[in-house]
Amino acid sequence: MQSSLSRKLRHLIEGKETIGKKKRLVKWLQGKHLLERKIYCPKCSHKMKMKKLCGSCDGWTWACRKHTHRGKKVTRIIRTKSQFAGSKSSLFSWMKFVYRFAQGLRLRQIDTIEDGIAKSSCTLSTMAKRLRVICSTAIKAHKEKNKMKTGGCQSYIVLDESKFAHKRKYGQGRYSGAQRRKSWVFGLLEVKQQQRRPVLNLESCTAGVGVYVTW
Repeated sequence: MQSSLSRKLRHLIEGKETIGKKKRLVKWLQGKHLLERKIYCPKCSHKMKMKKLCGSCDGWTWACRKHTHRGKKVTRIIRTKSQFAGSKSSLFSWMKFVYRFAQGLRLRQIDTIEDGIAKSSCTLSTMAKRLRVICSTAIKAHKEKNKMKTGGCQSYIVLDESKFAHKRKYGQGRYSGAQRRKSWVFGLLEVKQQQRRPVLNLESCTAGVGVYVTW
């Protein structure tokens, strides 16, 4: 079953990219701290307002029109100070790629190009590289915060995977309605002398509906 987060994201990125949907996506990203909620004008230091901009790929921008600017408008892109800054791809394209990256769905470059997420393999490689850096940084921060350590002196890690409710072979195994719910389970176990400590338990549904990780 999909989590509420993945369902919400999928609902936001599906369908035609209208101004209203772009605004809802921007607000959702701001709520998840992926975009800045407040931007201050570099000239007058006042808080800038979010304005509609039809010519922009994101549909919205930051703008300031204080009298101290002498009639000139100061603008900043909506993705200022975010991980999306410097990219020409729209936020819709980014979140579609993030959704597939997180769910493990059709990450081949030819598939993503055909679906209109990006126009070149170079763009896809850049997006994937940036997401890998974010994931590795988050994992390191999580390990430092929780003082997590795997392996070490006189200890080692055991890895194994199993597929549950798979196809019966050679007439062995039982018949069950669970055969429609095929899933892989991947686990890590730390072994130190007589002690056993589970490190990671990951379940991935083959239907592409979600990935659940438990530390």
